[in-house]
Amino acid sequence: MSESATSSNQPNGRPTHDICVVKDGHLYRFVAVEPGDDARLLDLAIEHAQDPGSAIDWFDAAMIAHELGRRLTSHLHQHDFSPHGGP
Repeated sequence: MSESATSSNQPNGRPTHDICVVKDGHLYRFVAVEPGDDARLLDLAIEHAQDPGSAIDWFDAAMIAHELGRRLTSHLHQHDFSPHGGP
């Protein structure tokens, strides 16, 4: 399994945030387009992990959750929303 996270823009200029899982020669791309899509993306990863017919397993779902958490932490630090930040 290989995972990567990318950011790109839609044709309308809005950013997308992708988490890609490459497993057994197949690419699974989880895309967050709108603010708040991260929760939907995590729910989708969990649905795949629960499905016995899906190649995405609980380890993959955990890695996706980890990447989402890493992104959130990075975003919070960029905007100084840390617990000790502020005026």
